[in-house]
Parts: sequence; C-alpha cells; structure tokens
Amino acid sequence: GRLYPWYVAIGKTNEECLDKYEHNLCGGQEAPVQGICPDGWHLPDSLEFKELVTYVTENYNKDDSPSNGLRSPSDWLVTDNYGTDIFGFAALPGGSKNSEGLYKGLNAYTKFWSINGTLRPTSFIITFSGWELTNNNVFLNGLSEDFAKGMESVRCIKDTSP
Repeated sequence: GRLYPWYVAIGKTNEECLDKYEHNLCGGQEAPVQGICPDGWHLPDSLEFKELVTYVTENYNKDDSPSNGLRSPSDWLVTDNYGTDIFGFAALPGGSKNSEGLYKGLNAYTKFWSINGTLRPTSFIITFSGWELTNNNVFLNGLSEDFAKGMESVRCIKDTSP
C-alpha cells in the first residue's frame, strides 16, 4: 500500500487544492468521489465506514476482537496477536504521515481517507488493540485544518450497479 495526500486521494493536483499559504481549498467533497480509485470504484464516505463498523460490531466472534477481524494476519509487528481477517478486509498497518512530515504508526495502525461532504474529510482508523468504540481502536476521526499536509491510505469501494 501507499500513503496519499488528500488532494491525490480525491483526484486533484497540489495546485488545485493548496494556495500559496498551504490553506486547503479542497476540504469538503460531496460523495461519491472516484478520486484515484479505478473506474467503477469510489472513495468511501463516512456513512459507508459506519456501516462497516456496525456490521462488524454485530457479527464478530466474541472470543476475538472486531479490530482483529479487520486486520491482516501479518505485518502487525507491535503485537504477537496479528489479525484474523475473518471479514476479508485485510487491513495492513501502513501508519500515516502527519502535517509536520513525520511518519507515524507503521506496523501499529492504519488510516483510510473518507469523504464526509463537510469542510474536512474524516479518517477511518484501525489499531492493533482490541476493539471497543470507547477506547478508539476502530473509529472515524474528524481531521484538523492541517489534514491537507498529511498522508493516509486509500481503500476503494466498488460502485453499486444502477
């Protein structure tokens, strides 16, 4: 996987989205957005990720954790309890790049860009520990104004047929 700045994820250029002061001009995007996804696919919106969270919460094996069920069975090097990937999501721990240019969370978490149609995108985050929505192991996160300077992963969703 790769990490992408917001403007690349939504299929724009740096010049289209950042002014000379690096203020983001492409914050809110109305879903669906194809962005860098292949034809017939789109970037998920926050409602689609919430639907995934609801489904996984209602259907995970109670002896496991929902976060394990979404994580790949390899590469999570911060724990000896790799994912089980029982839902076929196979999330890899690519971490992210923050607004200061520092790479964070490699092998510990993954973040995916998400469209929410407001001034800022959201990020869907899966960490290595157990999943309780109250302890933030799988969650949607609103991003600060500096989000345009960071980089996250992209997970595309297949468009539904009309």
